[in-house]
Amino acid sequence: KRYKAAVEMSLQILRTLKIVPRGTFGLRMQLMKNIRHVRNYFAKHSDTAILDKPLLTDKRLEMIMELLIVGGFYAYGSGQLLEYVTNIMIVLRLSLENGYCQYSGGAMMGYSLICASLNNMDGAYRFMHLAR
Repeated sequence: KRYKAAVEMSLQILRTLKIVPRGTFGLRMQLMKNIRHVRNYFAKHSDTAILDKPLLTDKRLEMIMELLIVGGFYAYGSGQLLEYVTNIMIVLRLSLENGYCQYSGGAMMGYSLICASLNNMDGAYRFMHLAR
């Protein structure tokens, strides 16, 4: 119960900041958009190019990423996998667009777990290696 309440509170904050859309349909649409964006980015760039991205300097975005990662862990713990995957993908997309911060490695590791659950072991290994 506590985890679900924590996830709902973080979603409300993220909706207020216009980072996460309202409703399950909006989450699914954003998830599909983020997956497409991230997959295209990783397909077009080498590991070296991915790792050469600059550090994030925007503290507001870093705070949003922190909220997404923490909310994602609570979502995972309470069995809300749609919210977990959506949060991980948003952090990963923001990292690729704006630079890396302390939460980017966790997002790459989460994406590695997503790849492994979809039986994409090559992708899982690649992102696990990038997260190190």
